[in-house]
Formats: sequence, structure tokens, C-alpha cells
Amino acid sequence: MPVEECADGDGITKRRGTRISAPFGPSENNALREMLPPGKDFGINGRLAAIEAQASAILNAAGLPTDGNIPGPTDGGPDTLERYANDAINLIGFIRAGLKGGDAEMAALFALRLGALLQAAELKTDWERHALRGEKVVDSARQGGRNRGVSSTDRNAEIVARFKKLRSEKPRRISNTSIAKDLAPAYGLTFRRVLQIVSESIF
Repeated sequence: MPVEECADGDGITKRRGTRISAPFGPSENNALREMLPPGKDFGINGRLAAIEAQASAILNAAGLPTDGNIPGPTDGGPDTLERYANDAINLIGFIRAGLKGGDAEMAALFALRLGALLQAAELKTDWERHALRGEKVVDSARQGGRNRGVSSTDRNAEIVARFKKLRSEKPRRISNTSIAKDLAPAYGLTFRRVLQIVSESIF
């Protein structure tokens, strides 16, 4: 049967999906319809109206106009949810103009830009803080090595020595993981990496 459930992607983008392949019949058409958002209008106008309503709600909540002309700079400013909403409303206007004028190419091009904008907004609001936190960890590790002026070999030897000292001083009920967590921030490492360095040296 050309309709099947499947796993798509990997890592943080791994998700469940539905694979639909030709030939298309009643089962395939029903599956395609189920993939669309609920509502009376499953076409382009219904999708645009739903996105426009979300964008307008964001701007209304911020006390900003919903006509695509929010005050302030349009270039070089920070990426805010309100700016994404404002840009989405503008793009929706361009898409509708293309559809009304019978210019399918114009409508399609601005629809692609709208899709890219919505993806960027999702990355900004849902994932940026996690990405920046990872960037800070990497920078901290690099800066930590520069500040100490030591090679990774010397650093590892220092970590092992400090770990052994702390292990000898702390009661047995304190786990190796707990000691590694205490050491890790000083070297810009994860506690798992500290444990790995120690285990490679001791064991």
C-alpha cells in the first residue's frame, strides 16, 4: 500500500512521518487530506489566513499595527518575533497580489520566501538559545586553555591530579560523577569528558 508510517530524519530533527507514493487513489488522497491542518479551507487562501491571524495576534499583543508597517528600522535591527510577524504579513500581501493578478510565478516565489521566514522564526524562538549555549561552552573551553597556557596533555594531567586529590579527600558516598561535575566548569568541559580523561589515565 502506498501509504505507510515511517521515521524521518535523525538526532534532534528525528520525527514520525507518513510516506505517500503513487499511484494515488482514494486511500492516498485521504491520507494527504489528513496531513493538512484542520479547517474549512485547505487551500492556499486558508493557509495564508491562518498564518496572517497568528502574525496579527503577535503584533496586537505587542501593541503594534498589523498592516505590515511596524515603526522602527527594517534593516540591521534585532530579530524579534514581532519583526517576523510583520514581514510575514507583508509577504502574504505580495502572494495575494500575485494570485489576484494571475501571476503564479510571483505568488510561488513569495510563498517560498514566506516558508523560509517561518522556518527562521521557529529556529529563532525554539532553538537559538540552545545553540548559543553550546557556542558558549566551546568558547569557554578554548578560552580556558588559552588562559592557562597549557596543552591538552598538561591539562589532562592536571585534571587527573585534581580528581585523585578530591577522591582521596571526599567520603566514598560521593560519586566519581559528582567530583567530575565539580571539576568540569573550570576546564570548559562536560563532566562526561572529565570522567573519560580520568578513566583513560587511571584505568
